[in-house]
Amino acid sequence: MEQRYLHLNPVIEKLSEGKHVFGVSTSDFSLQNARSLARDPDIDFVYLDMEHGAMRFDQLEVFLSGMMDKAGILERGNAQAHPAVFARFAPYASEEAQWVVKHALDLGLMGVLINNVETAEQAENIVRTMRYMPARDSKIPNPRGVRGTAGAGPWFWGISGAEYRERADLWPLNPEGDLLFWPMIETVEGVKNADAIAQVPGVGGFYLGAAQDLSNSLGVPDPSHPDVDAAMAEIIEVCKARSIPVGGTVGTANVAEKMEQGYQIISFGGANGGLSAPNEAVRAAAIAAGARR
Repeated sequence: MEQRYLHLNPVIEKLSEGKHVFGVSTSDFSLQNARSLARDPDIDFVYLDMEHGAMRFDQLEVFLSGMMDKAGILERGNAQAHPAVFARFAPYASEEAQWVVKHALDLGLMGVLINNVETAEQAENIVRTMRYMPARDSKIPNPRGVRGTAGAGPWFWGISGAEYRERADLWPLNPEGDLLFWPMIETVEGVKNADAIAQVPGVGGFYLGAAQDLSNSLGVPDPSHPDVDAAMAEIIEVCKARSIPVGGTVGTANVAEKMEQGYQIISFGGANGGLSAPNEAVRAAAIAAGARR
C-alpha cells in the first residue's frame, strides 16, 4: 500500500485535514525556553516575535537549536517538527525588506508572519522571496521565486539538501510544500485589498492581530469598536470565500466566538518558559468549544 505523504510542518498537516492548529508566540529566544516548548503536545507552532524586540538572528539560531528533538524523531520515525517555528519581523510589507525573510528561512524557519500587508503586490514579493528559482521543468513555476542557496535549513529540518529544496515551497500553492506565509492585515488599505491579497498564489492564510493598529488606521481609539469588528469580519469572510485558513491570538473569553466565526488558527498568546496557566486555560476553552485536533 502506498504510504500517505507526510508534511514535515505539522501546521500544514493539520490544516490540510481541516483541523484546528494551536500555537503560541514568544519573545524569549533562549535555549531554555526552546527546550520548554519543544515536543509540547498541545501546540503545533511557536512564532518568535521579532517585531517588538531586537531582530537578533543569532538568538533565533540558538532557539532553533533548542528545538532539535532527536528523541522525538526516533520515537516517531520521521522528521516532522514538533512544534514548527515561525517568526514575525519588524519591517512592514511596504518596506520590501525581503532579505529579512530570506535570512530567517535559511536558518530553518517553516513560516513567516508579515506585518501590515496592504496590497497583492506586496504579498507576491514575499512569496517570490520565499520560493526557490524554478527548475526548467517545474510544474509550478509562478510566482517565480528568487531564493538562492539553502543555508542551514536542511540541517534543522533533518533532511538532505535535495529534499529540502523540494519541500521548502509554499503551501497550498504547492500541495507538498512545507512553508507557510501568513499576511497580517492591519490597515484600512489592507482590508480594502484583502480579497486581492488572498488570491495571491502562495498565501497560506491570514493571521489577525490584536487590532490596535487596525483601530488606529480606522481612527477609532478602541480595538473593540464596532467598526473594527466589522473590518475583521470582512477579512474572515474573504478567507472563507477563498478557502484559506484564518485566525489569530484569542483568550478564554472569546475563543469560542472566534472559532464560530471561522478561526482555524488558534494562538494562546505569549509563552515564555513553557505554556503558562493562562495559555493552558485558552487551550482548554478551545477544546471545549469543539476544536478539531
